[in-house]
Amino acid sequence: MQYSHYACAQIDKDLHSMWKFGKRLFDIFLGRELVEKKFLKSLPDWKLLDNVTNADWSRLGWIAI
Repeated sequence: MQYSHYACAQIDKDLHSMWKFGKRLFDIFLGRELVEKKFLKSLPDWKLLDNVTNADWSRLGWIAI
């Protein structure tokens, strides 16, 4: 995601806004936006971890801490 962020910062799709970055990350998680293959090299696919960390109860737990 970091490499994708910097690549887009060089063109008109500047993602330096935290809101845009968060929305894009969520869209990628939901499958509404695809990531270019060059950014997916050597990345594990941890679907369970992704689902747990994106669950509302998990976010509320981290806020409570």
